[in-house]
Amino acid sequence: MLLLALAGVMASHLQAQNAINLGGDISMLPQYESANTPYYRSNGAKINDVLDYMKTNCKMNAMRVRLFVEPDNTTDITLVQDLDYVTQLGKRIKDKGMDFMLSIHYSDTWADPSHQDIPKSWTKNTATDALKDSVYNYTLRCLTHLKDNGATPDFVQIGNEVSYGMLWRNNNDRCYSNASNSTWKRFTDFLSAGAKAVREATPNAKIILHIERSGYI
Repeated sequence: MLLLALAGVMASHLQAQNAINLGGDISMLPQYESANTPYYRSNGAKINDVLDYMKTNCKMNAMRVRLFVEPDNTTDITLVQDLDYVTQLGKRIKDKGMDFMLSIHYSDTWADPSHQDIPKSWTKNTATDALKDSVYNYTLRCLTHLKDNGATPDFVQIGNEVSYGMLWRNNNDRCYSNASNSTWKRFTDFLSAGAKAVREATPNAKIILHIERSGYI
């Protein structure tokens, strides 16, 4: 009996290791669709439903969507992914039977190794504790809204390209290898606040940390 039980545990472990998520970022798909952008197969045949094609023909099973706090505060026409937009697209993904990965930028604009701008509405109080509360409350509110509207994420990315931290007030908040312990703690406090909200709102979701240049830190 012990051997059978052990074999069952090993089989489950191997199945988990072999689980593969294949997909891509489709944050702009509704915008392209509203502009009547055509999509074609390699043989020239028109693709009528991009998600159907990705799932059936490309064997993709997961899709990523970006979320910005208030993208209306920017002039970049590609930044339209507010909560309502993401909810509608996330529900489409879930309705197709695909996994939904939510990429929370915690910014009104692009968050990356050169830019981790604090959302405009959060700048009234940029003390670490206040920003921790903002991360927690915003994450909890967004995930609860998504869950209530049939768009529960399967993966939640806490921050985008956070190799050097997030929510920078100035250069001293950047988490370089020689940064102070307090600078690193500030960053990890934000990650913990986001993770706490994920565990409360969507306990089955996997948490993603997006370190895009791990070989260069």
